[in-house]
Amino acid sequence: MAVSGGVDSLCALLLLHEQGYDLVAVHGIFQEPQKLPAPAALRAEQKIAGLRAICKSLAIPLHSPDFANLFAARVISPFAKAWASGFTPNPCAICNRDMKFGALFDFAMALGADKFATGHYASLAQNPHDGAVVLKRGASRKKDQSYFLGLVPRGILSRLAFPLAAHEKEFCREFVRNRGFNPPDEAESQDICFMVGQSCQDFLACYCRENALLPGAPGPMILNGKTIGRHKGLWNYTIGQRKGLGIAHSAPLYVICKDFAKNRLVLGERANLGMQKIVACAVNIFVPANLWPEKILAKFRHGGEPVPARAFYDGKLMVISLDERHFPTARGQVAAIYDFSEHLLAAGIVRETGA
Repeated sequence: MAVSGGVDSLCALLLLHEQGYDLVAVHGIFQEPQKLPAPAALRAEQKIAGLRAICKSLAIPLHSPDFANLFAARVISPFAKAWASGFTPNPCAICNRDMKFGALFDFAMALGADKFATGHYASLAQNPHDGAVVLKRGASRKKDQSYFLGLVPRGILSRLAFPLAAHEKEFCREFVRNRGFNPPDEAESQDICFMVGQSCQDFLACYCRENALLPGAPGPMILNGKTIGRHKGLWNYTIGQRKGLGIAHSAPLYVICKDFAKNRLVLGERANLGMQKIVACAVNIFVPANLWPEKILAKFRHGGEPVPARAFYDGKLMVISLDERHFPTARGQVAAIYDFSEHLLAAGIVRETGA
């Protein structure tokens, strides 16, 4: 059982323990506490100490493999390089693929585990299209995390378990509390865990400086073909961004396009913003494309519900045609497609969007 220190994985651990499973807990160390700012370092040490105490009280062995260097190489560095190149990457999806369901999964299997369980709100099912085990949305609509698991290799799904598949967050809090436990890490996990007390821009500026990365230079801001200001480097902005542009206008302005060829940031009003096509690369296939239904559901941001669409895969790229125009997602984000029974068919990294 992978334990993070939060209430979700603690609830999953207790559920499996009460069901009589022979458990081993694993907690991957992705950042060395001594290299973190003082408050974060103390919190990390207290979290590990709390996990040790809980596992000891349950007579469950706890292993804490150190993956800090691997995390830096597989998650932080690619994230910074992608952002400096103008993408808006999703590090959580990459971490799930390479770390939690990569390095930590491999560590658990090496211990002799039969299954690898986590506290994610997602479920597994037999897909009616080909009978294989596939991911499916969890019962909780607020907390469903199948979207963030879209890049996890299909080949390991039969070895996974999601004890929280049928549960809501409030159930987990009450279940843990009623058994007299407090999660070592009370805070909700952040979207980007390695930006301790920093904005994305501050973190990236510091990382690029320390690692000799050269993000894009400042350039013109364009509205209706005219220059109305200067941007601070295209890497500082994302498609659809409204706040932080520093431009006064009669109506709210949004980032419509990042023109890398001319180093221009193109702005426009809300009516100019929209997409109806997504092209995704690095596609992770759960169900062969020839078995996809003609009508599917597409999800391209964590906070949004899947929307009706059609999808085509040519063996390299996945093209998603949305039934209606939607607020655009950014290059580097994850695009996932589901059937109408909420089985995850495939997911990939957004390479471009279009009207």
